[in-house]
Amino acid sequence: MKYGMRTLVILLVLAILGYGTWQWLMLTAPSQSAQREGNIDRPEWPKVQVRVLQKPIYHMAWFLYGQCFRDHQIKLTSPQQTQVIKLSVEAGSLVKRGQPLLQLDARKHELNLKQAQITLQEHQAQYHYQHTVAKQDQLMVDNAKSHYRWTQKKVERYRKLQQQDALSIQALETLLQQAEQEHSGLVQAQHKQQASQQQITLWQARVESSKLAVEKARIDLDSLTITAPFDGVIESVQVNDGDDVGLGQHLMTLSHQTWKVKALMPYDKMADLAQQGVSVHQLSAQVSLAGLPKIPLNHIQIRAEETWAQLGMVLTAKLDSRSLKKPLFQSGQTATIILKVPIKHASWVVPPSSLVLSKYLYIIQDNRVQQVPISLHGFDEHNGWPVVSSPSLKPGVVVVEDIPTSLTEGQQVRVSS
Repeated sequence: MKYGMRTLVILLVLAILGYGTWQWLMLTAPSQSAQREGNIDRPEWPKVQVRVLQKPIYHMAWFLYGQCFRDHQIKLTSPQQTQVIKLSVEAGSLVKRGQPLLQLDARKHELNLKQAQITLQEHQAQYHYQHTVAKQDQLMVDNAKSHYRWTQKKVERYRKLQQQDALSIQALETLLQQAEQEHSGLVQAQHKQQASQQQITLWQARVESSKLAVEKARIDLDSLTITAPFDGVIESVQVNDGDDVGLGQHLMTLSHQTWKVKALMPYDKMADLAQQGVSVHQLSAQVSLAGLPKIPLNHIQIRAEETWAQLGMVLTAKLDSRSLKKPLFQSGQTATIILKVPIKHASWVVPPSSLVLSKYLYIIQDNRVQQVPISLHGFDEHNGWPVVSSPSLKPGVVVVEDIPTSLTEGQQVRVSS
């Protein structure tokens, strides 16, 4: 009996200890399961940065790289051997058409002009004098004709009277002699009148010649004031005040403020435009130069150039720098032509880091990565990001940025907040 009670107490204690152990295990099991899930499963889901697509775009930008060249420039030279009197501009000066740029020594030509003007005045005076003489000679001819006609009529009357024996033969002969003298005077007056007309013609020619001499002297004089033939900018100046210059010597270079930008248009881009039925002349464009705001381009032309025949066609565009306060262009300066090209189907601007070999994107659906093939068309005109299209892209699609190297299709990921 003594051993039976002891055994019963031991069994009771063991039962209580077993029940407590079971309760402890039941309480701690969920936390251990959660700990195993957190420590083993979730660390295998990488975090990724994403961008949600918002609105599609229907245009893109092509960036073509080329160089700047002056549209037109000329070298101004000395018209003769002389001396620089006054230089009115310097390199970089903006000038207007007709503005004086440089004055050469004109004293000799000023004298030549005055002499030519004096000669012209003398010839004009002789011309007017000959007109006066010609008028007087004309009056003499008219008077001689009048007298001769009157005498002719008188001779006819005298002949009739003499036939009727009413007038002596001596009176008729005397009148005939008078008529002959008057006819001779008429012929002399006519010859003098013809000589006067010849003198008028001669002096008229001399007046015209003198006018040409005056005009030439004035042109020669004006040529010594070098003026701008068009609006532009002084590119360089080769002389200073007081310098002696020779005939044809280079004085300065004047350039248009209009520039040409030349860049290569690859054949594949030309083919893309042709497929869309778009001409390059219809595209709006800008040029980007280092340190300057974007400038609109106009007069875009595409032309063949043998040097680039294997690569594409040369795109030539004009830009006007007159809107800028300071023209900062230089010949040969690198420039970027930005063409705004339309797209017929919906396209999307995506971060550069989201592209895989420029052929794929990764998007996220149900926390899993899906690889999507895309077409790369060009770049955004504002931030330069790629412009792509794909049937799988639409508003609300989540695109992966900064793709991890270990990322694979179908993999579960976590989106970084």
